[in-house]
Amino acid sequence: MKDAFAAAPDSPVERAVLLAGGASKEAWAVDSEGRQLLIRRAAGGVIHQGTLTLEHEFEVLRAAHEAGVKVPEPIAYLGEVEGREAFVMERIKGETIGRRIVKNPPAGLDLQLAQVAPVEQAGQAIADLGERRAQGKIVVTASV
Repeated sequence: MKDAFAAAPDSPVERAVLLAGGASKEAWAVDSEGRQLLIRRAAGGVIHQGTLTLEHEFEVLRAAHEAGVKVPEPIAYLGEVEGREAFVMERIKGETIGRRIVKNPPAGLDLQLAQVAPVEQAGQAIADLGERRAQGKIVVTASV
């Protein structure tokens, strides 16, 4: 997998380790030229129908980051990596288990959550565009 991720950060990958957990997505800790990155990669399926694609998840993460919400910096959407969708983001330390976060919320979480509403609206708009594109109501073209 290390070779498959080599093009992602546009620099050599020194280490790629699959992290434990991840009910519906793989999480890979990747080190590249001193940067600590995380690659989220689709697993075999989805937990429920309303799950965002990783492309949409990346766009919501980017919108949150641009809005000043404390989230990992989104680096790049990769498209397919060995047949499964993936994206790269900054790897940060912190708790990932929801029940632990709720039991002992970090200081300032309330202020961060207050910034999420506009991002949530942007995320819904992105999801709506994806649905309209899937239904053939929007045709995406590119020219070079």
